[in-house]
Amino acid sequence: MTTMTITDLELSQVYPNPNNVREALGDEQGLDELAASIRKVGIMQPLVVASHPARPGDFVVIAGHRRLAAAKRAGLLTIPCVVTDRFDGDAEQIAAMLTENIHRENITAVDEARAIQQMLDLPGFDVERVAQTISKSASTVRRRAQLLGAGEQVLAAVKEKKIDLFQAEEIAKYSDEPDLAKDMTEAAESGDDWRWKQATSRAAGTLEWRQSVDKLREHLTGLGYELINAEQTKLPEYRYLQPFYFDELPTKPQEVLELSNYIIPQKALDEYGKDCLRAYLSHGSQRVQWYAFIEKQEEEAAEPELTAEEIAEQEAREKVELALRVEHPKFKEHLEELVHKPAKLKGTAHAALIAAICDRNYTLRSVLEICGIDHDPEDKDLREKGRAKLAEKTIDQLAYALFLYEVINFNSSGTSNLYRLNEHDPAQNGNWAARKFELLESVYGIEPGEAIKQARAFWEPALPGTEAEAVSDEVNF
Repeated sequence: MTTMTITDLELSQVYPNPNNVREALGDEQGLDELAASIRKVGIMQPLVVASHPARPGDFVVIAGHRRLAAAKRAGLLTIPCVVTDRFDGDAEQIAAMLTENIHRENITAVDEARAIQQMLDLPGFDVERVAQTISKSASTVRRRAQLLGAGEQVLAAVKEKKIDLFQAEEIAKYSDEPDLAKDMTEAAESGDDWRWKQATSRAAGTLEWRQSVDKLREHLTGLGYELINAEQTKLPEYRYLQPFYFDELPTKPQEVLELSNYIIPQKALDEYGKDCLRAYLSHGSQRVQWYAFIEKQEEEAAEPELTAEEIAEQEAREKVELALRVEHPKFKEHLEELVHKPAKLKGTAHAALIAAICDRNYTLRSVLEICGIDHDPEDKDLREKGRAKLAEKTIDQLAYALFLYEVINFNSSGTSNLYRLNEHDPAQNGNWAARKFELLESVYGIEPGEAIKQARAFWEPALPGTEAEAVSDEVNF
């Protein structure tokens, strides 16, 4: 049976509850004002207390911790209390304090979350019982309990109102992915809505990819496809199948996992033969990339004699390929030198370029490499360290480095492809190579060298047969 009495207790008999859900009792000025009011008119609403579990004759506060603190400041010797035996355990006391404070003022979501977690840790209390006890929905109880997983930095930011509760709860979902949580926390604290949306989208995609990798590996091998690693993708016998050209090939994790009995697309079959496909799980693009394995052709026992026309074509090809080999390193060196030329002033555009580069780790790593900045690709703090290093570069240097990476594919096979004779074949990728040089010329005034002109001329109908110009070590751009 519940009993309740109102009495004046000596202040020395009343102790704060160790399970108080509120870490803070308000600012000092607020407590001083409450103490002044108590000195003037007394305590208008009694505290709610229960018997102290370890000190017979003493009591612990259930509701009224601020009033207790203010009464001590006011110098009172006694304090009016409602003494109750209604609360027979820690969980009930915590729930009572939580409910009472929610209906008063300024209890933080973090304090509420900690109280809920305390209750969930007690025997016999699950989400449903806690929700019923504190008169909140089960989903709210779950979110508050998960909030603690966001980490102390996030919880402190919530208390300081640097980030809102919704953002903190989103960050808490990534408590097992510290790099993603850190990225989202920085975005939330920046106050930039666009940056926050980008960070949440990036985190969701990255988490989906990480959770899919093992499934993808098992699924693809189960279908009979061989997986290759990053080093193998650089070998000449593996040809990357561009998604825009081989659009029948699924690349998104969910699309790949839905494959039941995949058949090689006819286009790939026609170009590379049966059983050509190899899969590469690209962590950078978070996609399945497809490669064709090109078997080396066995040399025939006796090659037929070449015709005069074939000999002329072979000689022309060799001359052009030699010219390309000579010109390529100078061309590449020229592009690299442009990155380090200072130019425009810094400002909003400068900050925007840095943000665009640092938004994706694989872009950041590539741009740092293009700029000749030493870095550890596996460094967890690479984003912040890289941001500081890039801040030393000018607008033009950053724009040019990003242009080389995004447009010229400088850090993969971009310049090498530009200096392969077959890439200038109009029937193959000739338009692609021509477009790259058009962009270099229109944006930076870099005209194709003599070797490139020879490569284009090689594929004209009038050739082969025409003599290529002599190869010179002097190449100017």
